Amino acid sequence: MARDYKKKQKPFLTVLYVIALLAVIAALFFVIRENRKSRAERVEYQESLSENEGEIEIDIATEREEVDELEEDDEASASSALTASVTLTPTPISFSESCYDMQILVLNGTGIQGAAAYWKSQLEEEGFTEVETASYTKTVGSQTMVYGENEEILEYFSEVFPNAEFTEGSVTEGIVFDTTVKDSQTDYDYYIVIGISDARNS
Repeated sequence: MARDYKKKQKPFLTVLYVIALLAVIAALFFVIRENRKSRAERVEYQESLSENEGEIEIDIATEREEVDELEEDDEASASSALTASVTLTPTPISFSESCYDMQILVLNGTGIQGAAAYWKSQLEEEGFTEVETASYTKTVGSQTMVYGENEEILEYFSEVFPNAEFTEGSVTEGIVFDTTVKDSQTDYDYYIVIGISDARNS
């Protein structure tokens, strides 16, 4: 009986050994797989860190370039503004008493009688002492025109004619003087042709 019991027990122990061995092998396989997985994750993490470091370095370099460009643009803008301020700022004219002694001829071609006389009185109120009037037979525009040799003279007339335009030269044609008042004079410093927008007599 004992021998039969030992014979029956031996296969059972063998099965237990096999099961235990398989469990050990499975555990080893699981450990090895987890180690490989963990190692792969560490490698991937290190690679991602390296890539991020490269991107950070690129971003820093890009930001430095953008800052340098902004600084250059700011310097260029400041230089342009300085140049513009230097270029566009006119040299102030020094007003003197002699400026009000200029020979001025006011021409009326607007068709409104007395317009030249009206503006003569306005100029005299501003201090101009040598102002004459005459009729003008040529076509006039909307704006008053000032003819002379220096555009800066408009500053003298701006209080009277704020929208006047300047043309270099003089008026040689279309002038008709009232001979009962004054003979024709050929040399005036400035000619003012009254524009239609400034046509009035009172």
